[in-house]
Amino acid sequence: MSFLYPSFNYESLSLEELKKKIERETEKARETKEWKLANALFKQDSQAFQMSPGQLAIYNLIIKRQHKFSQIIASTQWGKSLVVSRAILTRITTFPEDWLIITPDTKRGRILLKYIVQDTSENDYFKAKLVGIDIKDRTVLNRLLEEKSKLKLTFQVVGEDGKLKYGSIEILTAEARRKYNTINSIMGFGGRNIICDESSLCDNDIDAGVFRMLAGKGEDTFLCKIGNPFYRNHFFDSWQDKDYKKIFINDKIGIAEGRYTESFLEKAKEKPKYDVLFGCKFPDEDAIDTEGWVPLFTETEVNNAMVDEDAPFGIPMLGSDPADVGEDESVNVVRWPNVAKITFADNRIDLIDFCGKIEESIKNHRVDPRNSNVDPIGVGAMLPAVLKEHGMPVNRVNVAEVCDLEKDEAQFINKRAKLAWDAKEWISKGGKLKRDDRWLELLDIRYKQDNRRRMKLMSKEEMRKRGVKSPDVFDALCLTFAKRIIIYNQTLAEADFEKMLKKKNKKNRNSRMTAY
Repeated sequence: MSFLYPSFNYESLSLEELKKKIERETEKARETKEWKLANALFKQDSQAFQMSPGQLAIYNLIIKRQHKFSQIIASTQWGKSLVVSRAILTRITTFPEDWLIITPDTKRGRILLKYIVQDTSENDYFKAKLVGIDIKDRTVLNRLLEEKSKLKLTFQVVGEDGKLKYGSIEILTAEARRKYNTINSIMGFGGRNIICDESSLCDNDIDAGVFRMLAGKGEDTFLCKIGNPFYRNHFFDSWQDKDYKKIFINDKIGIAEGRYTESFLEKAKEKPKYDVLFGCKFPDEDAIDTEGWVPLFTETEVNNAMVDEDAPFGIPMLGSDPADVGEDESVNVVRWPNVAKITFADNRIDLIDFCGKIEESIKNHRVDPRNSNVDPIGVGAMLPAVLKEHGMPVNRVNVAEVCDLEKDEAQFINKRAKLAWDAKEWISKGGKLKRDDRWLELLDIRYKQDNRRRMKLMSKEEMRKRGVKSPDVFDALCLTFAKRIIIYNQTLAEADFEKMLKKKNKKNRNSRMTAY
């Protein structure tokens, strides 16, 4: 990995050696014009702003747009939000550009906004460039912070041609309930510069939207992902990507810089998530979080399960998870004994049209309707009846039902948990997933035991609170394990399909084979 800071091997140094090294780095930093510029423009605790070497690295990265792709991981309370906001303000008041700052929630957006507005109000150079807001008004900060999801500040800059031009800073929150609106806003953004603050807390769909937007704007773009390593999602992937330039500040560097005291860190170790917030370590694949939740699938399991060529054989099962038009998706998944495939997924389809998509999946993949399972809870209540009228007697599967207290089912709190475990065991035994990025939502599924030692899954409501969308693809996959029809309906199969089954079956099963 290519690091901008530290550019030296800090891990091999003792704390005393690291302190001496950083002292030398600080002396060199104070001689740069960028350090002197920030020192003249900004204050901290009524004193001129004095950046550490790590802060200078962040400041230079942004004001110079040094690299197309970059990522910053820094300990909490180290000061990254302050230096990032000041770097953006310096840049936007020098060049007429548009900048988009994406934050996972309103609280973090307000922090950055507060820094930008306060620095603008305290400096006549910035104040004169802010357009459309009377910064002398004492209530202006409160009014600005009342914005719920986004805010745009515009600054005027004299261009190289001597003409007055404009640049902007827009703050956009990526809360789960507004995700699709956020993605649309990202896709419509006219600038070339994006900073994702606490990027690990923004899901993979937001990250994908950012890349799609930047992809159409050529090489002259700037993307910087900032935050703590909460999850092994896109934030973890980009940290492994050699195309990203990295800045890394953990607790050891922070204490050597004088940002933390040893007593402060000792106290911080008593709190949850120290390794993430201060040690800046990504969690292990199967790590248990502070509330006892465990990932159902590891990243290795899901990646190993994905294949480009599906080559299905055996009796197919269909799982259909309906959703109302909006954020969640209506999904069809067909699973054979060896592989599963997403045959349909869309959040803009109404229930009647989704009935047609279920019928298409049944016919196109030669699924016996009796091997088709539909979730009838909530918006999907009418689907089985409508499909039956069209000659498709599908099964109604209420995943919220309590499991029968027989055999192994007694260890699951409800059918949803039992079917999820069946899906996990199928993948662990070699079941494959036709390659599709939407399968990555399996990494968001977590479980734990209740006080009766029964397995339960994290609820969708709890997932949304954590910024994770409803796992619609996963739910559809689980439904394929709900019913197992013994007799295969040969009238739905063509002669060549029957031959294919026999060819694929190494044990020479007959046409009345048992469904998986």
